[in-house]
Amino acid sequence: MLCKFPQILSKLRRTRGITQRKAAEELGISPALLSHYENGIRECGVDFLLILADYYSVSCDYLLGKSDIKNPASYEAEAEALAIDRILKTAKSSKE
Repeated sequence: MLCKFPQILSKLRRTRGITQRKAAEELGISPALLSHYENGIRECGVDFLLILADYYSVSCDYLLGKSDIKNPASYEAEAEALAIDRILKTAKSSKE
């Protein structure tokens, strides 16, 4: 199977430590439908993909297996913070 979506969806739910029933309830779908998504029996639409991305705080690219970065916005902010930290350390060491 080329599509990683079912495995990623299932892993996100298990990592959160919730049952299919609980996740389905919070997502507003039946447990059977969530099971079908997680087992690759059915594919969700784009609108529901966006709901899932918000629910699990990940990007659609991550859900679809196109990126290993769960949330690019936080990744970029972290990279920016590290760069600023390096600049400040360099400036401080050059003053000494």
